[in-house]
Amino acid sequence: MTKRKTEMPLASDILFGAEAIATFMFGTSEQRRRVYNLADGGLPVFRLGTMICARESVLLTWIEAQEISATAPLVRSTEEPAHEG
Repeated sequence: MTKRKTEMPLASDILFGAEAIATFMFGTSEQRRRVYNLADGGLPVFRLGTMICARESVLLTWIEAQEISATAPLVRSTEEPAHEG
């Protein structure tokens, strides 16, 4: 059996339903439609029966990856030496 990376109980790490995911990500359950749209574009979610679910720890890792990929071109462009012509 594999050991999980965190000591957090599994149930406390799972968000059940688009409303819970929206509240975790956006601070309000009114953004639940946005959760479904993001799920179509790669938001790491899964289904338990018909209910959309996500793990808080996986969402945080995904958000960090999105931040890194969004800022990577900015970091590279500022590090490149200026070409003099």
